[in-house]
Amino acid sequence: MVLAAGAALGHPQGFHERVSLAVSLKNVDGLVVVDVDGGERAKLIRAGADLNHDGLISGEERPLLQKKLLQLALQGLKVRVSGYPLVLSATDVKLSTRDDHTVSETGLSLAVLVAASVPSPISDGMKLEVEAVSADRSHVLVEVSATSAADGSVVALERHEVQPDEKWAVALRGLGAREPRIGASAPADGGRRSR
Repeated sequence: MVLAAGAALGHPQGFHERVSLAVSLKNVDGLVVVDVDGGERAKLIRAGADLNHDGLISGEERPLLQKKLLQLALQGLKVRVSGYPLVLSATDVKLSTRDDHTVSETGLSLAVLVAASVPSPISDGMKLEVEAVSADRSHVLVEVSATSAADGSVVALERHEVQPDEKWAVALRGLGAREPRIGASAPADGGRRSR
């Protein structure tokens, strides 16, 4: 299951965060997955959503738990295209309490689809710049791919464990050529044939 993917990221108990970003000419779309290992930290997060202190996460309290995990998942993620900051919006969120609806030490998982638009097309040679800090200041595994405008194929670009104070940049390629400028393809003689 994709929500458990963070457990294999290779650091001690805590938060495991993975970010996959897909770049196209006009958008950056992504998936952010956060797993919180079982333990005291998970219990404290669950307790923060238990408004009536009955030891249960009710249907009314679940959105509060989801909101807190969403904040933890996105607060340390900054994405830019060649210096232009992107505003990532959550388009879909899935929370897993791992079938435990109590204030317990059972871990939690969250998967978030994010999206950002850009005002002008992204092109080959630009850089995608990523800063990613997990809630416990451990590394975040980031993967970047590009979607070709020509045929919709996806090209995997790079994968990197981004450290807390690191700004990681990926040179973009495989997006396809921009539309030609008007007049750029006209023959040098103005289109007249020579005889």
